Amino acid sequence: MSDVVVLAIHYQNDNCHADGRIRLGLAEADPRREALIAAAARLFAAARAAGVPIVHVRYAWKPDYSDVAMNAEVYRQHAALGAWKDGDWGAPVLGG
Repeated sequence: MSDVVVLAIHYQNDNCHADGRIRLGLAEADPRREALIAAAARLFAAARAAGVPIVHVRYAWKPDYSDVAMNAEVYRQHAALGAWKDGDWGAPVLGG
């Protein structure tokens, strides 16, 4: 048994996809977005090829955001953007 895993945090459509609502803090046309996603794809492919587990961590809120503690500006911004609604396109892991 290996003690190595790839921990993939927030590689979700709303974060990474050019049409996402959060976009990783990169402008829509920023060329670094494609480089970041390509690097992640290479990492995930290599991990799969080597039999290394990939653990995806994602945010997903109820569609009405009733499960979100609105005590932080970042969460209020996500709700205002309509991001990470469970069951919507933006919440699954990228490509999911």
